[in-house]
Amino acid sequence: IRLKEAHHRWKMILIGAAQAGKTSLRQALMLGKSKLTAEHERTWVMERHLWEPESRLRVQVLDFGGHHIYQAAHHLFLSSDALHVLVFDLTKYTSQVYEDLIGHWLDAIIDRAAGAKIVLVGTHCDLCSEDDVKEKVDEILRLMHRAEQRKCQEIEREIKHILEEIDKPETKEYSSGIPEIGVGRLEEKLKELQKMRNSRSELPQNIFVVSCADDLRGVKDLRNYLIEVLKTKPASQLPGPWFTFLEQIQQAEEKVISWESALGIFQQVRTTPGQRWQGNCAASQITSQRNSAEPSQKTLSPGPRINWQDGVIAEVNSSSLLVVRERRLDSTVVVVSARGASDLQEIWSLVLSVRRAAMSLFKDWPLLKCEISLVCMHCVLLGLDDPCRYPGYVLEHSIPKGVYSMKCCDKCPDDSVPTCFVFPLLDIDDHCHQEYMKAATDFISAVSTDTLDGPQERESGILSDSGLAFLASHLGHNWSILMLRLGLLQSKVEQLQMNYPSDSYRQIFGALQSYREDGTTGPDKVTLLLDVLGSEDIGRQDLVDLLKEKYSLS
Repeated sequence: IRLKEAHHRWKMILIGAAQAGKTSLRQALMLGKSKLTAEHERTWVMERHLWEPESRLRVQVLDFGGHHIYQAAHHLFLSSDALHVLVFDLTKYTSQVYEDLIGHWLDAIIDRAAGAKIVLVGTHCDLCSEDDVKEKVDEILRLMHRAEQRKCQEIEREIKHILEEIDKPETKEYSSGIPEIGVGRLEEKLKELQKMRNSRSELPQNIFVVSCADDLRGVKDLRNYLIEVLKTKPASQLPGPWFTFLEQIQQAEEKVISWESALGIFQQVRTTPGQRWQGNCAASQITSQRNSAEPSQKTLSPGPRINWQDGVIAEVNSSSLLVVRERRLDSTVVVVSARGASDLQEIWSLVLSVRRAAMSLFKDWPLLKCEISLVCMHCVLLGLDDPCRYPGYVLEHSIPKGVYSMKCCDKCPDDSVPTCFVFPLLDIDDHCHQEYMKAATDFISAVSTDTLDGPQERESGILSDSGLAFLASHLGHNWSILMLRLGLLQSKVEQLQMNYPSDSYRQIFGALQSYREDGTTGPDKVTLLLDVLGSEDIGRQDLVDLLKEKYSLS
């Protein structure tokens, strides 16, 4: 069997942002000619291919889809014994999107596949001038190595800090001969940091610049380099039982055999004396990982909940809690929002519970720097683009007893806000609770009458920019289902998600604009929008009623 002669076996992973040219590059490498990928041929999740560039070199190629929805599964396939080819589109690169196109992916590979070999490839060079290509390549290499240097310095500082903490006499106290929990956590964190320091992947010293168009510029040099790298893996053969299994299958008379027949051959080979079959380690490891992940699902499980890649929404009694992760420049922001019908104490309890759980997790993450702030409720109600943020320590203080309103933030220095909007409303008697709630409801009523509803508009006002902005701010996680019901194409929804991967509001607003601009506007389109919103599967009759009241619709 030819497979038996393939001594060099390795895995090559093509990874990068959506529409970077990964599949076109893979076809250029494997076919030796240009075959650009059409829109309908884009990779969904992952494709696996066998590439044999030489008679004794066998490579398994994993071509990953770059859409952000698929990224949650990428880490399952990244491994230190694979060659990782990070692909990005030169025409889309600017310094502002370095993290999205390159930095984010490099971090994923280095963190998940310690010591892995990485090759960086820029595509679509035929659409850029030589000077433009050189300028972008130089900048990427500079940013990449500067970021790695900073991370290594942070690791060294953190290791030094932990060693100093462990050496303190008070840290070394023992209780009944068992180290305190804090010491154990410090030692675990130290081991993780030392592992990160000692197993860093070597960053690329240059970038391959290619074009997958007809001239295949740069593809030949890249192909030769990949082959040489792949050959550096020590020669190894597949275990003998695999070949016995394949030989048995090839001897079958049928061209296509059933799953039951293949399984029978497998069981026969597995039980043959002298054959050693190793295949249980992966299964036990997967089970262990799955079991270890279960407790994290219980953090917000008192009631119904919905999870997605960057957030979770949960219902607890009469309140709802939304936790969303957003990427902003070089940092990640976790936004915790809560709303309820009347129980302000329950809302505060939910927010503080999430804060405690998050801080407990963040404390053990190496190199993590965390800042907490409380967004001013008054600024939110006024719709300010840049609301004031109170320092996070207000969440650690009790609410001032008997003080029901206080001076507002610097944005509105002449106004007052309910004290229970700034300090947690917990551990107070019934009388004070009633007074705090009265101050809160009076404040919201006054602000909503003057500010939230805005001026009344004519019927078509729902489809104006301000109307769509109002609607976008009230739609939730199932907005894509709504837009599909309204006739928007799935490809358009995905395109909006790729254009604004960290901004759900802009995704929704863009989808609503597409709906408005596709065909005629007017009462018929408004009626359809309201009907679908109030339908059983969307279930937003509350929003329908709000729109009818706001725009005086019958």
